[in-house]
Amino acid sequence: MKKAVIYYKNSDNIGDDIQTYAALQLLGTADYFLDRERLDIADVERNTKLLCNGWFMKEPQHWPPHKDLIPLFISMYIDHKHGCYEAMLSKDLIPYYKQFEPIGCRDKNTLELFKNLGIDAYFSGCVTLTLPKFEGTKSDEILLVDPFVKIFDRKYVETQIKRIIPKELADQTTILTHHDLNLKNLTSEKRMEQAEKLLQRFAKA
Repeated sequence: MKKAVIYYKNSDNIGDDIQTYAALQLLGTADYFLDRERLDIADVERNTKLLCNGWFMKEPQHWPPHKDLIPLFISMYIDHKHGCYEAMLSKDLIPYYKQFEPIGCRDKNTLELFKNLGIDAYFSGCVTLTLPKFEGTKSDEILLVDPFVKIFDRKYVETQIKRIIPKELADQTTILTHHDLNLKNLTSEKRMEQAEKLLQRFAKA
């Protein structure tokens, strides 16, 4: 039986890839990397098992997954934007979810949304919580990842960062972002390599 994981082909946020990477660690291998936004038209063998996790979604008109997929729903997050509540929590979908319950939910709000539909659900947290603990040698690096991410005034951000980082730690502090427009041009395999390298750097810091 074939196995599949979800990734977001058009994402510029490596955080999405880190979730796919974590799912792969659980499965071992995957025969398919399926685009989160096109699960309804996935070209897969019949009865392919899908580890279905992540943030859903920008195009909910492409929900639910194709009939050839057998989803294991864990770490599901349903966003309130893009008409997701209307499309993904329609009463018409109750029979579909009933086939695959219980639904693992990444957050408490999604948990309540499914329970309100009468769907058996539980709080699973994020699939990245299953990543193994780092056991190697630590570095002296301090990482500041996407500080003030919703603030676009660069001068303000730079001023605040200088203010909060003690001078004696400035040389060993690196500012990183999870957003990289080049991600969209990489294969799924290359994206997993990038995610693994970043996770190792986080773990050592």
